[in-house]
Amino acid sequence: MGVTSGYYGYGQLRNPTSMLYGTRNYPASYHPPAWELETSQGVSGAIHDFFYDTGKYSYLADSWGDNTEPSIVYSTTDTTERYYGYSTVFYKGHVWSFGGPCDEPGCTLSHVGLQNDDGTQIIKDYKIDNEVIEVMATNSKSAGTHDFIFMWACGLSNSTYAAEFHEDHSSGIMACWMHLDPLSLNTDAYNGDGYHPNPDYSDHVFLCFEWLSIYYRAPATDPTYNYGHWAYYFYDYLLNHGYTVRAALDKASELTHDGDNFGDCPLDNGYLAYNPLTRNDEQNKMRIYGDMSVRLPR
Repeated sequence: MGVTSGYYGYGQLRNPTSMLYGTRNYPASYHPPAWELETSQGVSGAIHDFFYDTGKYSYLADSWGDNTEPSIVYSTTDTTERYYGYSTVFYKGHVWSFGGPCDEPGCTLSHVGLQNDDGTQIIKDYKIDNEVIEVMATNSKSAGTHDFIFMWACGLSNSTYAAEFHEDHSSGIMACWMHLDPLSLNTDAYNGDGYHPNPDYSDHVFLCFEWLSIYYRAPATDPTYNYGHWAYYFYDYLLNHGYTVRAALDKASELTHDGDNFGDCPLDNGYLAYNPLTRNDEQNKMRIYGDMSVRLPR
């Protein structure tokens, strides 16, 4: 498969979009570091600018804060699925688990959602799923267009929340937004899961955390940097330098972790993070599904 305009795109250019979301809800009970909120806003704005500067994203919005609301996320999902051929999504915030079925008749799945701007409403996985399925049916599409998703949030890449996929009704942010079975992808894409090729050339990437995400203001191995810097550099090297996902993971890690690549830094090896439910520090890591050879449109 050839590289066209800096990314793998099923051999042809697709009209790309990028959406960025994020909550401003960081209560003291979550133990956020100082300046976590301000850093979250700043990094979101910087990532938006990286996308904007490519000149390739005709539909692009930094919806961090006020516009991270259920109705806006659902309507934007409809628009990007309906009128565009490739979509990326970034969200930073918190996950809400329903712990059981949704209000769809006959549902037996366990659903999850994302917190809205002020933490009072849930952006529901199955509502996103409904938007994707409706557009696919209307447009007679065999696949969705949300192919690159980064959730800087808790738990969405573990086997419980990553999802249960069905063509007509799924659970989990990954299965619902990407409209695919997570098990069809390499489930530990950086290291290889032993069941899929590495890279798997699926042209899909889902990045998240197995359990507790790490705060942006947490210090990296080099304490002059933090994980906000890491996120900044990851998108910088994807969009300004044309790196593959794997190479951008390594470069962002090397710059912030005393030269260690992603496989040798705490994001992959594990770190401790505070769990507000158990009130303990617990071991966590990032997990990535899909294709490490992907390059974003640029």
